[in-house]
Amino acid sequence: MAFQTQSNVSPIVTGVAKNDNWKSDAFLNIYMPTRQGGRRKIGSVGLKLNKPQDKQLLDYLADAGEDGLASLKERIVLDFQRADGHNGDELDFG
Repeated sequence: MAFQTQSNVSPIVTGVAKNDNWKSDAFLNIYMPTRQGGRRKIGSVGLKLNKPQDKQLLDYLADAGEDGLASLKERIVLDFQRADGHNGDELDFG
């Protein structure tokens, strides 16, 4: 097996448009408290300014500050769905 040296490595392509559409503009982070008094991050929701509902939420949070985050916490509904499809929603033919 040969190592690549500078002479046999393909040159880096320059001038290619960079696609940053996958990047989020902000995040809502979800934490759970720990027994030791800290917190552990269990997930996050990426928000993008180019999505109308995300932008609406970002604008609201930016304008309302901490009160907006507290208000958002009161409105959030959490839902649990298993990835294997066994969520208790089987059809009842009986």
